[in-house]
Amino acid sequence: MNIAIAGLGLIGGSFCKALSNRTDHNIWGFDINSDVTKKALSEKSISRILSPQDFREADILLICLHPEISIKFLNENLSFFKEGTIIADVCGVKTRIVNEMSQMCRSHNLRYVGTHPMAGREFGGYDHSVENLYDNRSFIITPVDDTDTDALETVKSLAVSVGFSKIVTASPAEHDKTIAYT
Repeated sequence: MNIAIAGLGLIGGSFCKALSNRTDHNIWGFDINSDVTKKALSEKSISRILSPQDFREADILLICLHPEISIKFLNENLSFFKEGTIIADVCGVKTRIVNEMSQMCRSHNLRYVGTHPMAGREFGGYDHSVENLYDNRSFIITPVDDTDTDALETVKSLAVSVGFSKIVTASPAEHDKTIAYT
């Protein structure tokens, strides 16, 4: 499978490192900082640096950007994806993100799955990303009524392959209420 990751900071970089080292998938990277993508390529965390025009070759796009930037990024690049591409985000807030991204993806025949990896470190950025960031952590998936079941299962399988030990399903509203409380 061809997996594109947009945003190679702590979360995206850690996904790149884990997927590259633990799976046989092609892992491709996109970041506005060319120094980061060059470093990821030289470290073999990714096998290819992407431009938006290359997104049409991806089977999955994992958006690892801040919430507002994630929405803007998807909106600006919708036309580059082939029909049926799985789009997932890793935003820590879900209700608004899921509503907006689901609608955008639906209108372009893309399959959206909202997620939130419960992992992090005290420092951000690609230089602090590590292959084992997700080991024995929880991965929250926030499906809605029309979430494609095959896409959902593919995302769950990828989560397990990078080390998540617990997959939790919650509605976007349940997720946000729980995260706000904690």
